[in-house]
Amino acid sequence: MRILRRATAVPIALTLLGLAIAQDERLGSVNDLYDGNLPLPLEVSTFRHIDRVFPSATVVHGAKPAPLPRSARQVTDVTFESAGRQLRLADYIRLNRVTALLVLKDGQIALERYELGNAPNTRWV
Repeated sequence: MRILRRATAVPIALTLLGLAIAQDERLGSVNDLYDGNLPLPLEVSTFRHIDRVFPSATVVHGAKPAPLPRSARQVTDVTFESAGRQLRLADYIRLNRVTALLVLKDGQIALERYELGNAPNTRWV
């Protein structure tokens, strides 16, 4: 049995890691997006990397971005009617595959919620 030296093992490990990451980042095509036939995991991956599907540009924030403070009174649960059905906010988010929701009231964050593996720093279309 041959033992790999560290100098050889590191590039091999990085190559395998790169292959694993590349598999997780499979993307749908422009036609797939417009047809609406992507399985949810592939759709989420595609929207996270939309700059690889459509021509894109980076928009840099201004010199003094204004913070959005959190409201002392947060929205916790909402019930409403949609298409003749009573729904809770969580149901609506799940049924409509909402990936993030930000509610501002009087310039303050009243609700900030992320779904489908997204987080505040996730890139999204």
